[in-house]
Amino acid sequence: MAWRLMRYSMAAMQKHLEAGHKELPLVFPTLFYCGEQSPHPYSTHWLDCFEDRKLAERIYTNPFKLADVTTLDDGEIMQHKRMALLELLQKHIRRRDMTELLDSIVKLLSYNYYTDNQVITLLTISFREETHKNLWNLLLTRVSHRHIKFQKWLKSNG
Repeated sequence: MAWRLMRYSMAAMQKHLEAGHKELPLVFPTLFYCGEQSPHPYSTHWLDCFEDRKLAERIYTNPFKLADVTTLDDGEIMQHKRMALLELLQKHIRRRDMTELLDSIVKLLSYNYYTDNQVITLLTISFREETHKNLWNLLLTRVSHRHIKFQKWLKSNG
């Protein structure tokens, strides 16, 4: 019940923001209990819903962790193995000409850290605009044969 009340509170806050307000309202979750067992036998603290309450407290009562890829050098990003492609594409997502990243993208794909589905998802999100269609064709000519599904996808979407 505690988690449900927290969800309701978050939903009320979301509606408040969607109505155009800029700051969150304080929402006071209140449970009116009229069950058979008295007093109410369950916790009313939503963090008690976690198996490891202490860990949940550390995560949810402190500022969230920030991974600001805009501050990272591309060379440093390239060392991040399985996270490198995501970080590189996110850092440069607003760039009009992504062809400058082609060598780095192909290099990361050559390491075979990623499944075809991961590659397709990342590139679909990153290269939605028509201006990136030429990049599809360049990638198609440079991508390794290991990514067969990805090559087929590129041909059909390029």
